[in-house]
Amino acid sequence: MKRLRETLGIVAVVLMLGMVAVHYGSLPEVIPTHFNAHGAADGWSGRPVLLILAAIGLVMYTMLTAAERMPEHMVSLPIKLARKPSAMPYAVEMVGWLKTEMAFVFLYICWGIIRVGLGKQEGLNPWFLPALIVVLLATTGYWYVRIWRSGD
Repeated sequence: MKRLRETLGIVAVVLMLGMVAVHYGSLPEVIPTHFNAHGAADGWSGRPVLLILAAIGLVMYTMLTAAERMPEHMVSLPIKLARKPSAMPYAVEMVGWLKTEMAFVFLYICWGIIRVGLGKQEGLNPWFLPALIVVLLATTGYWYVRIWRSGD
C-alpha cells in the first residue's frame, strides 16, 4: 500500500509541475489566485503566482517525505502515544496519506487556475472545499483511531 501511495503522490506532483510548465506561456498576465467557498474566483494576481504555488506544492511534498523518513528518536509524539511503541508506524502512515492527498489538492488548484485563466471554466467545483474537509478529517480520524488502538 505504501508503494501505491507514494506512486500516486509522485504522479500528482509531476502532473502539477508538467501542467504548469506546458500552460504557463499561454496564460494571460493576470490569473485567478483566490477562490471563495463557492469556488468562484475572487482574487487575481500576476501569473508568476502559479509558479510559486507549484513550488510550494513541491516543497511541501518533499518536506513531508523527509519527515516520514526521520529516525524515531527525532520525532516527538504526545506522552500518551510515546508510551505506545506501535503508535509510530501509524503516525508515519498518516503523514504519508496526508502528503499524497495534499499533492492532489495542489494539482487540482493549479489545474483550476489554469482552466479559469484560459477561460475554459468559471471557477473551482463548489464541492471542492467540502470534499477536501471531509477527506482530510476522514484520513486523520481513521489514523488517530488506529494510533490510539495500537498496542492495546
